[in-house]
Amino acid sequence: MFFCSSNICLMGLAILVAKFIILFTMTFNYGKIHTDFKNSLNDDQKNIYIGIIDERRKIYLKGYILGIILSVVIVLLNKFLLKNKIPNILCWVLVISSITSYFFYILSPKSKYMLEVLNNNTQIKNWLKVYKSMQTRFHFSYLLGVIATVILNYSIC
Repeated sequence: MFFCSSNICLMGLAILVAKFIILFTMTFNYGKIHTDFKNSLNDDQKNIYIGIIDERRKIYLKGYILGIILSVVIVLLNKFLLKNKIPNILCWVLVISSITSYFFYILSPKSKYMLEVLNNNTQIKNWLKVYKSMQTRFHFSYLLGVIATVILNYSIC
């Protein structure tokens, strides 16, 4: 199979599986945890929360676009300047763009944090439940992506 021949493709497949898991689990409403948090906010805080979500989405997309541009530049430099043929170019693009978007997001300054606008301990506790839930889902998705790729690799390759 295509991804059996290269570790970079296995890594790319793990990232791709994780991204699909994240996509589907992050779009779920967090049920009672998220409802309790949103219900504890006043209208101004809800508007700020929506703004924070929008800002974070834009930062992530900018990082991903930067990652795609960076991966294309690396591929073109290798192909035309260094005269190297890169096998599994799609895998390299996926890995480079994903790693770039992750670090761009983590290192980008954010204008506001939700904790800055919360007024009481109930809101803070509710936010921490939402935050921990998102963080757990994100990391668990990558773990599942790696596990799925290893199982697939050993069963097919």
